[in-house]
Amino acid sequence: MTHATGSMPYAPEPLRTKAEHAYHELRARILTGELAPGAIVSSEYLAAELGLSATPIREALRRLAADDLVVLSAHRDVRIKPLSRAEITGLYAVLCTLDTMAASLACQHATDDELAIPGALLDRARGDAGHREQLMENRAFHRSIYSRSGNEVLNRLLDSLWDRTDRYRLLLLQPRHRAKEAEREHAEMARAFADRDADRLSSLLESHTAGSLDMLLAQLPPSA
Repeated sequence: MTHATGSMPYAPEPLRTKAEHAYHELRARILTGELAPGAIVSSEYLAAELGLSATPIREALRRLAADDLVVLSAHRDVRIKPLSRAEITGLYAVLCTLDTMAASLACQHATDDELAIPGALLDRARGDAGHREQLMENRAFHRSIYSRSGNEVLNRLLDSLWDRTDRYRLLLLQPRHRAKEAEREHAEMARAFADRDADRLSSLLESHTAGSLDMLLAQLPPSA
């Protein structure tokens, strides 16, 4: 196959070190619940599972501890960070602040074509999608707004916060009545964004975030 001079069909992915591979693989397993909250596993088990030596695993675990996703012990055991009412409340407080900031900026910086993307995503959403697919659709909808902020630092912070909060959304099922309410709220947010109505969009996001947090807290035991 030939390509026009000076053009590439895609940019090759950068090569990852063994430690980077271990970090991204373990992080994905934690965020999806494959490594369950509160589970205790040995670093030797993780090394064998990934076919790696102890050194890249230790480096990956240190990064995951810095991400507040695992708790390391002196005995080579690793505890997957449990779900916590305090953590999700703190995460949502920061998420709400940064999400509304990004939304206001997005109303200023988005192109006219980009203003229509959230609504188009809602039109394409599958009503019979499974829980994981609904989660992906929800993430895509919110990212289609905040990623237009024009501030890459803010976008990266929000990507990280959404990763952390999606761990809760993935493991705690959303009641059907809340899912219907969220669909209506998304439609209102899409209209506000299309109108570049930053004040309305920020108000809707704050209410939407509060409702999502209440739903998650209702499913966590008081002792969590």
